[in-house]
Order: sequence, then C-alpha cells, then structure tokens
Amino acid sequence: MKIWILYSSRKGGHRYPSLALKEYIRENTSHEVFVINLLDYAPVASVFDTVGRIGDLKLRSVWKMGYRRLQQKDYVFIGAYRILTSIIFAWDDIKGKLTKKYGSPDIIVSIQPEVNAFSHCLSKWFKAPIFSVIIDLALHALWLHDEIIHYFLPHESMVQEMLHYNVPSDKFTVTGMPLRKGFSQIINIPPEKLREEIGISPDAKVVLLMGGLLGTMVDFKKVIKNVLERVPFAEILAVFGKNEKGRREAEEVFRGRKNVHIFGLVEEIEKMMWMSDVVVSKPGSVTMAESLSLGKPMVVITPLAGSMQEIRFAKFLEEKGAGIWIKRAEEAGDALRYILSSHSTIENMKENAKALGRLSLNGCRNIITTIEELLKIKTGVLHI
Repeated sequence: MKIWILYSSRKGGHRYPSLALKEYIRENTSHEVFVINLLDYAPVASVFDTVGRIGDLKLRSVWKMGYRRLQQKDYVFIGAYRILTSIIFAWDDIKGKLTKKYGSPDIIVSIQPEVNAFSHCLSKWFKAPIFSVIIDLALHALWLHDEIIHYFLPHESMVQEMLHYNVPSDKFTVTGMPLRKGFSQIINIPPEKLREEIGISPDAKVVLLMGGLLGTMVDFKKVIKNVLERVPFAEILAVFGKNEKGRREAEEVFRGRKNVHIFGLVEEIEKMMWMSDVVVSKPGSVTMAESLSLGKPMVVITPLAGSMQEIRFAKFLEEKGAGIWIKRAEEAGDALRYILSSHSTIENMKENAKALGRLSLNGCRNIITTIEELLKIKTGVLHI
C-alpha cells in the first residue's frame, strides 16, 4: 500500500509530525510512504505562503480577523478560501507533477488545514481515501471537509469541539500527536548523563528556550536578559533553530555568560527537553505536545506573529495546570522563578504535563493502526 503524507508549509509544526509518521510506517509496516511538501511542487502556492508568513508578522489584525471567521464558521469566507486554494494548486499542476514523481497513492494523510481545504480536488485527482491528522489543540472550520473520511485528534479536550462542528463521533479518534520515536526512547536515558555531555551540573535548574523552527517567534535577547536578572541561578539553553542571524547576535551579547548556552538548529530536540526542568517557547501545538509528553512544565509566550490559534493553545496549557502563559518577554523571569522556587509547584506541573502528553508517546502507532482497522488492510490488500 502506498501512503502519501501531505503538508504545505516551510515551518516545523507540520514537517515534524509528517516525518514522525513516515518513520513509524517505514520501521513497523510494509507500506510504502512518501512525505510531500506541496510547496516544493507549487511555486505560486509557495509565493502565497511567503506572503502569508510576512502578513502574519506585519498584519496581525488582518490575520486575527481571518482566524475568527474560521472559528465562527463563516461559510462564505471558508468557501472563498477553498476556491482560491484549489485554483492555486490546480494552476501549479499538482496532479501532474505528483503523479509523474510518485505514481498514484492508495491513501492520503493530510497534516494541515490548508491541504484539507482542497481535499475535494485531491479526491477527484487521485481517487484515494483522505485522512487528516489534526495537530492543533483547538479547532477551526478549515480543518473540516466532507471528503475527509476520518480525523485523528491530539487530545480528548477536542472531542466536544468536533461535536460542536457537527462532526459525527464515528469520524474521529483521539490518538495523541504523532511524535518522533526519540521522545519515547529518551526517557530511558538519565537526564544527568545528557547534562554532563554539555558541561551542566546534574543539580542545576535548567531552562530550555525555543522560538520555533525558524527561530523568529520569540524575542530571545529580551527573554535571556530577563531570566538572568530574575533567575540568576538557572542554566539557559537557547535554541535558535534556523535563525542564524539571531544566534550570532546572541553569542556576541552573552559572550562570557557561562550559564547561557547558545545553539542553532537541533535535530534531536528531545535531548534538550529531557535534560531541562522547564521549557520556554511560543505556544506551538507540536512543541507543546513534545514537552508535555516528557512531563515538562512550560512557560509560553504570546508569539510575535498574530497566531490566534496559539493563544488558544496557551490558554489550554494554563487551564490544565501544566504551565504559565505570559504576554511579554519581560515576564519570563518571574514566571520561571515562581515555578523553579517551589518543589511542590514544579512537581504538580510535571504531573499535569505528563497527564496531558502521555498519549502522544504512542501517537504514530495509534494513528496507523486505526487507519488499518478502518480500511481493513490485510495481507497487503486494501479493502474500502
């Protein structure tokens, strides 16, 4: 059976769950699998994606208005978005390009609402059943489409949202977020051993600071300065991702600070998370799922871009007692001091984090076995 996993983004939030599913399928099944970023085959769509990322940073109010319309089920807005998306990908000849390179899929798995938006085209072009892995922790209408036969949810709290959007209960399953296998394996390694590898004391209070794959959604310098001022005893691991300019500037500003450790792109981020006591980040759903799966409390900062869904994720985290949501970088130090200065506080948050994230350690297995059961795949033959 040939499985296509589709997304359409240059950011890590959709890439890493896709790669996690691919990794699981290749190692645990006989299915053929391809992860396809549609932007690699769609130059017009790629331009729109770039404009969208700039707009997210520069036109926050416009992006917030659009997200509210998705939340409010504004079907005129949603319909227009679907039509535009369909035209763009048809113009880019996605059908022809993908067929030429990958043949025909037996199953399509979408990881992104922008892909779901033109799933009627995908269904017509490729004649394959479409599943969707919802990686957000709050729902909006663009995720939903009549052509999608089943949805996979990262957390049980989303069940009521699906029902609110009139999705029948037999069309979705709570499976957890698909995470790379490193997250289920790292828990067998003592955190002290990982700390020793980078020269940090096993007794230190360690804070991991992240800003997304592109490293542009958190004001690193402001956060680090504030933490140094308010929590001077903490060891800070700052991961800048692909933001090389920001990394170099931080290395210059904090040169000589032995408790500030600067990193660029880190592929095995689970090691950094596992050795840390608290994770500080923007409230991206995948980063949250990764941190929570390891039982790590979080301090989440309102992102520099106007991502309304991430505000909802931040509220979710705080309501569940697994972290603190702050609005400005200058509040990071006090939030961390509150968590790190009280043994009972941090232990309580750890337990809440574990409860929220436990299911995701087996997210990939849960998704793939559910697909196989739904389609009754036996001895390599697909029966729909």
